[in-house]
Amino acid sequence: MSNSIRVKWNSEMTDRERFYRQMHYLPVDRSFHMEFGYWEENFKIWKIFTENRITRNDEADPFFGFDPFVQVSGNVWLSPAFEEKVIEERVNTKIIQNKEGLLAEVLKGSSSIPHYMKSPIETPEDWEKVKAERFRIDDPARIVDIKALKQKYPDDRDFPVGVNCGSMIGKIRDLLTVEGLAYACLDYPEMVEDMVETCCQLVEHFLDQVLPHIKFDFASGWEDICCKNGPLVNIEFFREAVVPRYKRIRKKLDEAGIDIWYTDCDGDVRPLLPYFLEGGIN
Repeated sequence: MSNSIRVKWNSEMTDRERFYRQMHYLPVDRSFHMEFGYWEENFKIWKIFTENRITRNDEADPFFGFDPFVQVSGNVWLSPAFEEKVIEERVNTKIIQNKEGLLAEVLKGSSSIPHYMKSPIETPEDWEKVKAERFRIDDPARIVDIKALKQKYPDDRDFPVGVNCGSMIGKIRDLLTVEGLAYACLDYPEMVEDMVETCCQLVEHFLDQVLPHIKFDFASGWEDICCKNGPLVNIEFFREAVVPRYKRIRKKLDEAGIDIWYTDCDGDVRPLLPYFLEGGIN
């Protein structure tokens, strides 16, 4: 693999200094230069990738001369995940069970959004079973190797490193499906709030392990909970159940001196923006 297709832009600051200053509206030598990432198919069909044997995002970034941008994530979701397996082969599609236990119809040779057919969680009884089997906070697999992290991301590094604060409701939407979440918020609000609380506890458990040992430059998250017409979650439920959990995470970030917290959310987020901000995602 070639080291790079282009020389990295000239710099007077370190990447870490530039990121901090740009995110705090301070003068910079140039804009921080990064890319969000590529779909898996890109690495197989784009000539610039295939001819240079670029197969992953962490190879593509230095190849294009981007500024390093790292997020440290914990094991804060299903553990263990469900077994991925093919249930049925069709002409152009196949029915699979994915890592979250959903039955889904997927296009062959594509990673586009599947047609979800059935969730493993449809009732509070289903949730209690999956929670006991796959959401244990005391799962040894959730223990972070702090020594390895400290060696990889020392305090005197010259590039920004963030801590990923996971998802309070977006991953629940993944697990229940859009339709399933819509019904569950009305039929089983206590169940959905317990799912949110479980997500929050898992993130807190991860943060309690890493925040005392690594000097992070920002926090991040993922909440794909909107479509082009607005939120996929009941706004009242979001305000009452999700925002208080954001506030708990924000408190831990404040105590660790992390003032930047962003989240990834698709669609028209405007109805939720006041509540993201109230929760501390700034």
